[in-house]
Formats: sequence, C-alpha cells, structure tokens
Amino acid sequence: MLRSEHQFEYDSDMAPATPQEVIDLLENVHDVCGRLEPGNVPLHAVPQVFDALASAERLVAGAVLRMAGRYEEAGEWKHNGAKSAEDDIARKTGTPTGAARKKLSTSRRLKNQQRTDEAIRNGDLSAEQANEVSSGADASPEDEDDLLDTARRHRLPELRKRAADARAKADRDREARRRRQQAMRSVRRWTDEDGMGNLCLRLPPEDMAEVDAALKPRIDRAFADA
Repeated sequence: MLRSEHQFEYDSDMAPATPQEVIDLLENVHDVCGRLEPGNVPLHAVPQVFDALASAERLVAGAVLRMAGRYEEAGEWKHNGAKSAEDDIARKTGTPTGAARKKLSTSRRLKNQQRTDEAIRNGDLSAEQANEVSSGADASPEDEDDLLDTARRHRLPELRKRAADARAKADRDREARRRRQQAMRSVRRWTDEDGMGNLCLRLPPEDMAEVDAALKPRIDRAFADA
C-alpha cells in the first residue's frame, strides 16, 4: 500500500544526519528519479506518487536553503572564481543571483526562527514560502505563527502580501520605512531565450514614480507607432 506523505515528520530526538548520509541520499534519489517512467505509473497511483515527489522537492529545497548559510561560512566560493557566496549558490542551483541572495539571507535568519526552521525540515514550505515567512517574521517576530498558517492555507501571493504587511508594521516611522526600502533596491538586466532584453527594477514608490514618468512618453509613442 502506498504511504501518505503525512506519515513522515522530522523527529528532533534523532541524531543529526551525517555528511555521508546526505551524500548517499543523492545516489538513491538519482537512482529512483532515473528509473521513474511516468507512463508506467498506474493512474490510480499517480496522485500519491506526484504528491510524494512534490514533498521530496520541498524537503530537498528546504535542506539546500538551510545549508546555504553554512556553505557561505565554508568559504569554498572564494576559490572557484565566484564573485560572492550568492553568485556561487546561483550558479550551483541554476537560479538568478537575486534568488540566491534571498536564500542566503533566509538561511542566516533561520537560526533564530525555530518554528519556521521546523516547518522547512518537515517539507511544509517551499523555498519561496520560506523566504517570505522568514523575512516577515524577522521584521515582526510576533507574526511568525500567522505567516506560517498563511503559507499552509493560502497561495503565495497572499503570503507575500501578509509578509509585506508584517514588515511595514515593524517600521516605527516613515523614515525607517524609507531606509528599509532603500536597502532593498535592486536592478537586474538579462537576455531571455528569445533574445529579448529584460529589465527588472525594485524601487521605493517615489523612485518608481519618477521612472514611470520618464518611460510613459516612450511607451505611449511605441503603442501609437504599433
């Protein structure tokens, strides 16, 4: 009989996993995933098999997230040509540098967020959910349980909104909010698979308003020409 994912939970009384156990796990995962033939899975078993794989994905992604801070401490990235720990993590995980930076920030915070850490250990959160819960709880620790509940009950957009509300609530005044937003500014440029140039800006509202004002005439002209 197939077992439900709910039968598996992290047991804090067990001894910590050894490095060799983690390395051996890769061999088992590689073997099972390599031999998986979706077309051979009976239709009645598909939901449970899919749920098991989705749970495994969250568990492994959570373990990578929790290890990111320790990987930074190891300092190997300094010797393999990477500009920074997040640059190296981005390369190894095949994700944008911005996503790796979030992963690293969350990993550092988890030492002081035991309930969020436990939820990640149990595979209750995706990496994206963990980032939102952790950042919101960092700004407003009393909201950690509410954010975890939101992550379990709602989709990611709602969690992002509530995490943003928690961060905003923690700002004591408008100047503190402005400084926090200034610290989160970012710009990313890349060329996608279609050869199209892309630009992603993350700015405080007043700065974005200036960008919008500068771009609007060009956007209107482009639409008129089209």
